[in-house]
Amino acid sequence: MALIKCTKCGHEISDKATVCPKCGNKIAVVEKKKNSTTKIFIAVALLALLVCGAFFFLNKEDEANNATANVETVETVSANEDNEFDRSKAKLLKVVKVEYSNSLAPQAGNNYEAKNLCDGDSTTAWAINLDKAIYDDDMLYGPMFTVNCKKLSHIIMRNGYCKNADAFKNNTRAAKVVFYSYVEDAEGNDERILYDGSLRDKPTPQRLEIPLDKEGNDNIKQIGMIFNTQFNGGYYAGEKWNDLCISEVEFWGFE
Repeated sequence: MALIKCTKCGHEISDKATVCPKCGNKIAVVEKKKNSTTKIFIAVALLALLVCGAFFFLNKEDEANNATANVETVETVSANEDNEFDRSKAKLLKVVKVEYSNSLAPQAGNNYEAKNLCDGDSTTAWAINLDKAIYDDDMLYGPMFTVNCKKLSHIIMRNGYCKNADAFKNNTRAAKVVFYSYVEDAEGNDERILYDGSLRDKPTPQRLEIPLDKEGNDNIKQIGMIFNTQFNGGYYAGEKWNDLCISEVEFWGFE
């Protein structure tokens, strides 16, 4: 217990006294209460700041983790690309002809010819029965497209039979694909890989970036497709049929 002096008579009294026993003067304790209230307020404020800070940190950490989980791997484009061509100005290229000789036979009034790949209609599809396909070692050669292209920027592809949800899941889809430029000259035939990568198992359009400085990405006249065999993870199996289906393929670049 501490002693203080009465502000009126100067008599020493306890600091806890509310009235001076000598003169009856009331002792002011407002300031003490005020100081106590201020300390409590500061303590509460500091605690609130700590809680908010912890919540903000954890929330940001979750956002960062979610963002990382949602990032999709894309084809790496070289930093040394030919700056003569601006990807934002790439145009949809006209496909002069699509060729393939072993497409699935027409069924129930639907045809599955290779020309369906470039008809702008996602409810049609090119299809081939994988049990009857002709394989070259571990490869299945797909349709050949005739174009007129100085540089290819990207390919937009719709995987599977996109007519409806049942058609998509019941038929087989490609898990991997290769696009190559086909060159025929005096020295013979040459296939130069433009894109070699995986496809998502979704009916929505997928954009496949082609490096502008890729060997073979110059003055392209023909573009071909290659799929894997059935035994090396090259397909998403259909629930009913072993018919590989692709609905649309678009080539974007510079004429």
